[in-house]
Amino acid sequence: MKAALALVVVCFVIGVVRGAVVWGPCPDDLINQPSLPSWYTATCANLSGVPLDWTTYPKNPATINLWITKLVPSDKTAVVDTHLWMLQGGGGRGSLYLQQGFEGAWADIDVPDLFSNRVAYLLPDKRGGGLSTPLVCPSGVMWPDAQCATDLQNEWGDNLAQFSEYNAALDLDYLINTVSVPEVGENFHIYAWSSGTYLTHKYMFVRTVDPKTILLDGIVPPDVCKDIDVDQISDSVGRFMISMCAVDQWCSSLWGALDPLVTLRQLYTSLTDEDLVNASCAVKLPMTKPYVPTLQSLFSGLMTDQYARMLVPPIIYRFARCNADDVTALTHLFSIPVGEGGLYDAPLQYNIMSSEELLMDPDEEYPLDRLTALDKTFFFTGHAAESWLLDVYAWPRYPEDPYYRQFPDYGQVPVYLVNGNWDPETPFTYASYTAQHIIDAGNDNAVFLTVDKSTHGTIFSSPVVDSDVPCTLTMLATLVTSPTNTPDTTCLNNLEPLDWKGTTPHLKSLSKILLGTTNMWGF
Repeated sequence: MKAALALVVVCFVIGVVRGAVVWGPCPDDLINQPSLPSWYTATCANLSGVPLDWTTYPKNPATINLWITKLVPSDKTAVVDTHLWMLQGGGGRGSLYLQQGFEGAWADIDVPDLFSNRVAYLLPDKRGGGLSTPLVCPSGVMWPDAQCATDLQNEWGDNLAQFSEYNAALDLDYLINTVSVPEVGENFHIYAWSSGTYLTHKYMFVRTVDPKTILLDGIVPPDVCKDIDVDQISDSVGRFMISMCAVDQWCSSLWGALDPLVTLRQLYTSLTDEDLVNASCAVKLPMTKPYVPTLQSLFSGLMTDQYARMLVPPIIYRFARCNADDVTALTHLFSIPVGEGGLYDAPLQYNIMSSEELLMDPDEEYPLDRLTALDKTFFFTGHAAESWLLDVYAWPRYPEDPYYRQFPDYGQVPVYLVNGNWDPETPFTYASYTAQHIIDAGNDNAVFLTVDKSTHGTIFSSPVVDSDVPCTLTMLATLVTSPTNTPDTTCLNNLEPLDWKGTTPHLKSLSKILLGTTNMWGF
């Protein structure tokens, strides 16, 4: 009954607000057209008059704007007959990161040709994020605090609750009906990454038309995910990855009678012992004190990147050895400015987390002292959960939507669930659980695919040995363009092995950026 009522409401409102989409140039701070590979043309649209509250419009007449970027093949002979909606992760991040994939990570890949020059790529900014109507702390702080929550409540009142995943799902259905259906009919597909997969679950409840296929990458289940567990997940994956160095013949030979985890434990001990810290390498470096949390955050951050994680063992090794070359390399590392790039709207992320992602149960409590004590035991932690608790509990919580903590009926829509088994943000167990649930619900076209040793977002982190095209990007292209809408998964058997020695060009380049030398081990 709830689903039927929602469908009636959405169909009525879409009929009220739908209009012709006017595409125009994109601002340079969003997509820099001159730096965009020549095989794309970028256009953007700002859709105004979108209901702030879909379920009460027009009784509640407030509206917002939704921003969308479209990339199309530059080839004038190309005939676009397919749309691919690409849903960004990050909670409050606009679509900029995926757009940077086209400009950066995939800059040398003729992606339109990979997709048979038939596909337009649609990258929407979620309400409250990117260039859509934003949630912005009036004080201008990057990471929201309790004062920001109070200020936003004063600005938006009860309407602050409308910046929810449920309304974002209704936005997506509106965008698909407004953009894709008039242009390509029902020939559209969805790629969703990380929290974009959570949004996709919501969308499947309110959809008025089925996508041809869906690929979920780095999967967030709708009912058991707890953002508060992110540091524990990071530590578990980090420890496992470092333990693989200990069983690799070459990497294990570097540590003598010890191993990387024991050496890291000794390093942390030395940095917390007043009698030992003055003899440590840290005092020779421009490190932020206290030293241990700084290193925990560094290692946790490196662990999220397919290549950067390979620098963790050499950094541990250099701290232990601490010769002149090591001091130079580590000084370079800790002199690199740290900041959040792109259009990242943390207030939106906090608004969503406080109500449905941080603990998944608004009444659940998690003692801060317990979390702080647990955080101190981690080798790899960004201290995210602890900092979130300090502020998010002060954030207002919006009411549960009709589909809170429920799986949608995917019907027989082909759903490919892809996850790295070394993902430190959305663990492999989340993905296998979600896949099993969709399969058990009767979807005969659901397939679970594992990308071995891959990190978060396998569309970027699935390198293969015989191509510059990441494996998941190949699978997505063949899924969208093949006559049977099935992906070519053979690349999963040809993934790059771990480069412990740091000899591949990509890792040499990254080592040069982070350590100031292409020789990450210093010998």
